[in-house]
Amino acid sequence: MHSKILAAAIGVGLMFGAPSLPAAPATPATPAPARHELNPLARDLIAPRMHRHGEAIQELVLTVTLLRHDRTRELALQIAAEPRLVKLPGAGASELESTIPDSFFQLQDKARTQALALAAQAARGDDRAVGLAFSELHQTCVSCHASHLPKTLEASKHPAPGL
Repeated sequence: MHSKILAAAIGVGLMFGAPSLPAAPATPATPAPARHELNPLARDLIAPRMHRHGEAIQELVLTVTLLRHDRTRELALQIAAEPRLVKLPGAGASELESTIPDSFFQLQDKARTQALALAAQAARGDDRAVGLAFSELHQTCVSCHASHLPKTLEASKHPAPGL
């Protein structure tokens, strides 16, 4: 069901939204951090949050595309308000924290900052700026997954929400 709605929203956006907007300037791709798959314990710890983020991102595709700025703002603020994992410096780090690479924490903080920017743009009601802010947030999600999600992740243990 979600995939049909998602496909319809993307189709509507491509048919009606894209032709009226000038092409965005090409920006150089940010190189992905070195690959460092999270261990099973760390994945289990963050899985509930990632599932909530996945559901929010799916709904954001619709709300951004359909210009529902109030709901976009709510969803972005939900993502930003999620409790963050914090890595204690030096000897204060737990064994689990020491297995999570710094790049995970950096991307987590970047996603939070971008979610707040998306919420701010949605509050302003600037359609183009909302689309660009969502794109930046989504790219950070992809970068994190490309760096830390195992290529062989068992779909039955950590299924993608709505799929």
